[in-house]
Amino acid sequence: MEIDYIILDSNSAGELELLLDEKALDGYKAVSMSSCYDPNKGIVYTALMVNYGLNSQLEDIIAQISEKLDSISTSLLLIETNTADNLD
Repeated sequence: MEIDYIILDSNSAGELELLLDEKALDGYKAVSMSSCYDPNKGIVYTALMVNYGLNSQLEDIIAQISEKLDSISTSLLLIETNTADNLD
């Protein structure tokens, strides 16, 4: 499955906001935002946007990831319990 996404970079929060609004009209939705320091340019704001038309596919993927994380968490809890019992 191919996910349509774009990464927006900007040197200011205001400019990034305009880019986000513009891309939202094209069906994209921001899913992540961060800022990183570039000593040559100052602070650079970055946003990851995913095509909102793929929302149902994203929900399926998120559900699958959540199930796997729950399974891993349960396994780790069992390992922790067994290890603690063996140490006593």
